[in-house]
Amino acid sequence: MMQDKKKHILVVLFAIITVGACATKPAPVKTVDYQCDRGTSLSVTFTDRDFTKERADRNTAHQDKVKDFVANVTLADGTLITLPAQIVASGFMYSNGKYSLRGKGNEAMWSVGRMLAEQCLAKP
Repeated sequence: MMQDKKKHILVVLFAIITVGACATKPAPVKTVDYQCDRGTSLSVTFTDRDFTKERADRNTAHQDKVKDFVANVTLADGTLITLPAQIVASGFMYSNGKYSLRGKGNEAMWSVGRMLAEQCLAKP
């Protein structure tokens, strides 16, 4: 009798875990429109992407699931620029070396190459 109860509990737990795992949704995507002080308009979609990273040692090969955060910046002329997240102490920073978006809250700084960064504010 005790074995049947344990078996039943395990089956119920497995069902709950399985249903919960199947019900998960992808991370929400957030789009913010910025207006910058020199007239630049940016539409920025903050998202994350999953990919598989492969590595190998002397005897085995491994595949690791990696989550990478990116900002997809669309300029007024339709140009799309994907910027990977950078580690910062506070706020956010996305950069590919040439283009950078750094900010906190509804304020951001947009820079292109060596040009002076322009201040941007999220549109309500």
